[in-house]
Amino acid sequence: MEKLDEVRALLLSRVAEVAEPRSVLRSAELRELYGIIATLPAEERGAFGKQVNELKQELERAITAREDELSKVDLPPIDVTAPMD
Repeated sequence: MEKLDEVRALLLSRVAEVAEPRSVLRSAELRELYGIIATLPAEERGAFGKQVNELKQELERAITAREDELSKVDLPPIDVTAPMD
């Protein structure tokens, strides 16, 4: 489905951009896809639901990788004893 591909591209790019990638799992776009499942004919629900779940799993893998990447960022140490100006 074209809508699914658009949402996949949007959410994966968002995971790469945001500082808090877990927030992507609570996005309106993903909730909308789950809402579409209920409106589909019974014979299409299973296949579409499976694709949406696969997208969520793909997002979770991307989020885990991004969180690992963010945790490895070298930040300069903070000197808590330094005087504040």
